[in-house]
Amino acid sequence: MTTRPRAILCLSWVALSAGSAPAQTSAEFRLRFGPGEEFAHVRVRYDGCQGERLDVAMPAWKPGSYTLHDFGKNVAEISATDGNGAMLKVEGDDANAWHVHAKGARSIVIDYSLRTRASSGFGPGFSLGKGLGRPVRDPAEGDAKEGDEPAGEAKTDGEGETAPKKPPPRFRAYGFEGPATWLYVPGRIAIPHKLSFELPAGWDVATGMTRTAPDQLAFASSDYDVFADCPFHVGEFERRDFDVDGTRYEIVWSGFEHDRNDRDAIVARYTTMVRAHHAMWGKPAYDRYVFLISFPGGGGLEHLNSCDMGMMDLGGSRPDDPSAWDSLASHEFFHAWNVKRLRPKALGPFDYAGPNRTRFLWLSEGVTSYYGDLLLVRAGIWDAEHFWLDAIASEIRTLQNNPGRLKMSVADASWTVWDAPYMRRGRTAPDYYNKGMLLGLLLDVEIRDATDGKRSLDDVMRAVYEQCMSSGAGFEDADFERACEKVAGKRMGSFFDKYVDGTQELPYAKTLSKIGLKVLSPQEQSDAEKTDDKPEGEAKEGDAPRTRPRRSWLVEIDAKAKKRAVELREGMTALAVK
Repeated sequence: MTTRPRAILCLSWVALSAGSAPAQTSAEFRLRFGPGEEFAHVRVRYDGCQGERLDVAMPAWKPGSYTLHDFGKNVAEISATDGNGAMLKVEGDDANAWHVHAKGARSIVIDYSLRTRASSGFGPGFSLGKGLGRPVRDPAEGDAKEGDEPAGEAKTDGEGETAPKKPPPRFRAYGFEGPATWLYVPGRIAIPHKLSFELPAGWDVATGMTRTAPDQLAFASSDYDVFADCPFHVGEFERRDFDVDGTRYEIVWSGFEHDRNDRDAIVARYTTMVRAHHAMWGKPAYDRYVFLISFPGGGGLEHLNSCDMGMMDLGGSRPDDPSAWDSLASHEFFHAWNVKRLRPKALGPFDYAGPNRTRFLWLSEGVTSYYGDLLLVRAGIWDAEHFWLDAIASEIRTLQNNPGRLKMSVADASWTVWDAPYMRRGRTAPDYYNKGMLLGLLLDVEIRDATDGKRSLDDVMRAVYEQCMSSGAGFEDADFERACEKVAGKRMGSFFDKYVDGTQELPYAKTLSKIGLKVLSPQEQSDAEKTDDKPEGEAKEGDAPRTRPRRSWLVEIDAKAKKRAVELREGMTALAVK
């Protein structure tokens, strides 16, 4: 993480009350890890301690994933010494916290081990210490074949003798997440943190954290929030970089040795995508950004100046085949603005011990999904027709097929996700990704219609972003609605009451007609078919009964739309040059 003041403005939060905790002045971590090892070993030294007790904890959750993981369960063993090496007693408080009997020591060293195969709850490629990619065997062993015994396990020959163990397969890289890896001192978040590694020869580290020296595996951050925010890959991986508007970008691929997609084409595609985001937001608040991409996977997590994504292949979008992986990358990249800096007040400073509730995950996640795909169109990576007729239609179908949309508001779904993490995917509440994306679209159309295309949701997002950056704090609940009204030049309370805080059906047809789109419900399509039906003769004995195909929600281009509506729609997907 860059230490330039602008880059950390929204993260320069006031520390929580210290209480009786010792006044640490710094924390210095060292991680030791090797290929195939079951445990990663961490040592942290806290200097400037005071008092008889030091309380430490592992986070119960990770920002960006709104569910409790209780990462303390991954700690296999923990011990402590003072600065002279004398043992100090350590007592566990609960699953995530420990008390060190400091005896007045000014320096305290804590050693702990982490089970590296323990899932962090996000999926392949995002697990603490999980190998990224396929196993790579020693060339002398030959390639793995179907039916091979798992490497590293003993097997017997025909006489019952145990054959020598084969060496375990090695992985090209391993991925670690900060909240699943680093202890913190409650109440002492805002102290400098340093990090170094003890790794096998030839291994490197990829992370958004700032290196203290170009040729050393040593890093530093301003506080624990920034420190824990940075995921990292260790091992051997591919790395490419490019510049956009004077900002450095890196792409790191772990586990894609088998993937033959052209790396130059990938860099070109990401460069185009980044430019589209820059065109909307302006110059970013960081000097360097890292795309960490691992095989296998199917999800991602956002960070201040990086994102960690799991993908199944590196193939990009083609005119006839828009790639979901491009959608994932654009979504996670948009988060560098929306949620990491433009954020609800509840999402920072973080409380790592429990839920951090907000009613705005529909904005943080859903509107991010809207812009993630829309900016792919502006970049020329996706076709506009696909966006309108396929992507948007699919989102409408998803919401309309979920009875939970009528049972709970999307604001309440955002608030209560901690209580039932997968409720948003069920039938008891709307998915705030899904409904939030559609709300972003409808808000954008309403604002463009009210201002005759002169203003848009882009202006709202930029205004709230600048508010957060200038204040160093998240926005209050009323701020986003107020910003929409200011940009649109009209009251919008009814919209938020009905569709964000309420459960009324979204006005697809009425609103999208303003940009020259027709939205047809299954009933409307059925009624139209009945009107168009013509007699086909009498049914004959033995004929199978005629059945109509099941209808779903459709979005179509209205060929009779007025010029103004077409211009508004085209303005939404046009790449603006800032």
